[in-house]
Amino acid sequence: MEHLVDAAMAEVIALREGLLLVQNIGCTQLLIQSDCVEVVETMMQDGFSATASAPIYDECNQLCKEFISIAIEHCNWKVNKVAHELARVAITSKSSCIWVDEPPIFILKALMNDVTTFEDQ
Repeated sequence: MEHLVDAAMAEVIALREGLLLVQNIGCTQLLIQSDCVEVVETMMQDGFSATASAPIYDECNQLCKEFISIAIEHCNWKVNKVAHELARVAITSKSSCIWVDEPPIFILKALMNDVTTFEDQ
């Protein structure tokens, strides 16, 4: 992505894209989990930011108002391996994609680990 100032900007851009996606597929209730403390804390303060990402946070805040129920919480990066693998591939390939049915092969192992971890709890 061009014009990225820092990792938090990349995270809030990903949040915006995710909000737009779930809005387009008709979701009305949403739980957002992010391993970026800055994004979580900023969104919990109604998206107020004095950073270069302020317009993106504002847009996310406006999008959040369109959901019936929405919550955001911090999660450890270790439980977010699928997202990190997707980001790694997106940065390497310099493209973004949406998969509707089958996940891409390169994240199957991470997905299986997530399911195994979830079932073990």
